[in-house]
Amino acid sequence: MTGVRAHLPAAAADQAIQETTMRFKMGLSLLALAVLVAASSAVANTDLGFVTKQHLDSRGGVDRVSGLLRYEMRGTVTRDGKSQPMHVWFKYPNTLRVDVGRGEDVTTSIFDGQAAWVIEPGPWGKEPAGMAPGLREILCRQADFAGPLLGCEKKGIKVVPDSKKWGDEGYLFHIERANGYKDELFVDPNLRLAKSEKYQIDDDSYAEQRFSKYRRVEGFAVPGHIERFVDGKLVEVIDVAEFTIGPEMPDKHFAVHAADYSGSLAANLVELKSLDDLRERYMADEGRVRIVAF
Repeated sequence: MTGVRAHLPAAAADQAIQETTMRFKMGLSLLALAVLVAASSAVANTDLGFVTKQHLDSRGGVDRVSGLLRYEMRGTVTRDGKSQPMHVWFKYPNTLRVDVGRGEDVTTSIFDGQAAWVIEPGPWGKEPAGMAPGLREILCRQADFAGPLLGCEKKGIKVVPDSKKWGDEGYLFHIERANGYKDELFVDPNLRLAKSEKYQIDDDSYAEQRFSKYRRVEGFAVPGHIERFVDGKLVEVIDVAEFTIGPEMPDKHFAVHAADYSGSLAANLVELKSLDDLRERYMADEGRVRIVAF
């Protein structure tokens, strides 16, 4: 400032100093405003609704995901080190059929929208048996292609972001279902796709799925590799080879009820509540129990 006064009259020098000071203050104000806008933008970009929308958009978009009517998937499932072919059919809104095995040695699991059934190969002549509650819950979740974040209010689901795991390292959703079960969904911060999903399958047990190797199929993001855990133990690994959108499939493909089979099966209808109960009833009945209802 002494250089300004050396070449200008006193009044002119004072005016120059005031103008310089004003410009400096305006610069600071603009800088502060820019920082505030950037901070506000950062908050908006991590808002629950914003991240949820980004996740659904990354999956293919709300309209596409909610409007999926049918898909078919082929691949392999590995359990206890043994790999077998796996064939999956899905039909809107929440019916699912899973075949595992080859030829006559195929185990079929079906969720018909309400009940879950398994048909094991063997001397019973492919008669259906109901699933234990935990296994039913796992199959039911697989049948929910839309996922917990889409239409959560209609499903009676509460979604809350994790206060600590919500940002650059990823987004953790805490989910409480209408039945009181508590789940977690962890979304990758870059892909905005599910990295893992942990869900309660009964009062004391949890299942977890970890997703990777995503690919695009007709606009949908499909995981090519899925690892499934129960209570922290790896139980199966699924590798997807083919994923087809919209193939035709008849309703009877998913129909597994006592009424669809011989009347003698209805006489063997037994009310069970757990796998232990199933084993006890099976031994007591010398293996004649055919259908298990939950």
